This record gives sequence, C-alpha cells and structure tokens, in this order.
Amino acid sequence: MSDSTASILAATATLQHINIAFLVVASIPTFLRLYVRGVLTRTFGVDDWAMVACYVSHFPQPVERLDADTIALAMLRRVFRNGF
Repeated sequence: MSDSTASILAATATLQHINIAFLVVASIPTFLRLYVRGVLTRTFGVDDWAMVACYVSHFPQPVERLDADTIALAMLRRVFRNGF
C-alpha cells in the first residue's frame, strides 16, 4: 500500500469518527425533545413526526457516503496533481 493510499484511509477513518461524534451530539436533543413531547406532555404532533422522518432518513447517510466520497476526492486530487 502506498503512502498516499494509507493517508487517504487514515483521513477516512478520522472523518468517520468525527461524523459519528456529530451524530451522537445531534441525537441527544432529538431524543430529549421526542421524550418530552411524547411522554411528559403527550402533545406529539405533526412537527414531531416530521422530525422523526428527517432523522431516520438522514441517520445512515454520513457514515455510508463518507468512504466513497473521501476516496474519490483524494483520487481526483492525485490525478490532477500528477496529470492524466
């Protein structure tokens, strides 16, 4: 494995850890709001269902797309730097 490939994989792993951390940070207020609206006040409305739909639809996106996007971008940089 070349040095550039190893650096690409290291950067990918670092970005995955950052994405997971942000996902956890975003999940805490989401679940707290759903708990308060659904359990404590029993006023779970349309806006809460929309929030659940958005959260569920975007949950796997950062972790899945990161590998392909990061590696493709790094390969394009290498191609433009070294020439076709």
